[in-house]
Amino acid sequence: MNKQHTLPALFLLSALLSALCGCRGKDADPTRPTAVVCHRATRLPNRPPLVGKKAPRLSRTDPSVPGGVTLLVFYRTDCETCESVLRDLRGFYPTLQERNVRIVSISCDKDQSVFSSRAAAFPWATKWHDSRGFYSPDFEAYGVTVTPTLVLVNPDGRVAGSYGTLKETGLLRSFY
Repeated sequence: MNKQHTLPALFLLSALLSALCGCRGKDADPTRPTAVVCHRATRLPNRPPLVGKKAPRLSRTDPSVPGGVTLLVFYRTDCETCESVLRDLRGFYPTLQERNVRIVSISCDKDQSVFSSRAAAFPWATKWHDSRGFYSPDFEAYGVTVTPTLVLVNPDGRVAGSYGTLKETGLLRSFY
């Protein structure tokens, strides 16, 4: 491909990737107009799959809950898909509570005030923020490479699965 076709091809690739993953380029670098900023492909996986293995210890507490499951929700406030998942979680929270599901939400927002204003609306008790984003210890321990990521931890402390939506977790089968 010659130089005159390279720049249009990069813009086309950027637009295609943005459309596929719902990215809006909110963190786009104006000095790099062809850079694709995407919260769904920010990092390459650096950990093997954890399904069936003992859940890594979180930086602030143990993920297992005696007699119930824990749903770890890794998200970013400016992610539209994350907002949809969080809206579902708020709506189904009473049902999840009845089913003894503990929710731990972990934000990778850079700005503490953005996190605080958003997390205030969540009815669950455990909501954390780490401004290191995808490089936070919890994101790294669970191999989170996209947001949203929902990790289901069984009562025995083993990872049951990693999902992109609440529906995929199977926690609300009677509703879907």
